[in-house]
Amino acid sequence: MNWNNRIRFCPWIGENYKQGYPVKDKMVKVLVVGESHYKDGSHDDNGERTFTQNVVANYLTQKKNRGWRPSNYWTKLGRTVAGRDKYIPDNFWHNIAYYNFVQDFAGDGPRQRPTLEMWEQSYFQFQEVIRVLEPEKIIIVGLKTWSHAQRAIPIANQGVINKIDGNTVKIEIFNIVHPSSFGFKSGDHYPE
Repeated sequence: MNWNNRIRFCPWIGENYKQGYPVKDKMVKVLVVGESHYKDGSHDDNGERTFTQNVVANYLTQKKNRGWRPSNYWTKLGRTVAGRDKYIPDNFWHNIAYYNFVQDFAGDGPRQRPTLEMWEQSYFQFQEVIRVLEPEKIIIVGLKTWSHAQRAIPIANQGVINKIDGNTVKIEIFNIVHPSSFGFKSGDHYPE
C-alpha cells in the first residue's frame, strides 16, 4: 500500500482485514487506534515506516515461543476487543488494522507522553489512514487519544463519523480505556 510520506509509522493491516472481523452477526473492517510508540531499542528503529507493522508481527511471532513474555498491552488490547474468552492472537490481529495516532516517538520508555505538538501534527495522518483503510468501526484506545481523535475528525453524538474531507461517510467510532491504565481488566471494557 502506498502511504503519504507524512505518515511516519504505517499501520499494521492484517492479511484478512478487507474480509473483516466478526462483530455481532457480521464481518466488519475494524481499525484499532493506539496512542504512540516509544523508542526503547527492543525493535529495529531504522525501519520507521514499518515500525508498527514490525512490533505487531514480533508480538505474533514471539507469542508462539514459550518462555517469552510479550508486553501485556497487546494481549489486554486483543482480549478487550475480541472478548476475554474469544481472543486468539493470530485470528484477531490478522483480521484488523492497528495504527498509532501520534506519528513520533513519545520517548524512550513506557509512561512517557506525547507533547501537544506531537498530537496536533498527527491529525492529517489520522484522517489519511481512515480515508485509505475505509474502516466500518474504529476503536480508540485511551482517553487522551479519544480527545485528539475528536479534534482531528468530526464525530457526531452517537459515535459516528459523518464527514472526512467533505465526503459523507458513516463509521462507528468509540473509545476504550487504555490497557496500561491502573486497575484495567479486559473483561470490564468489552466494546459492543
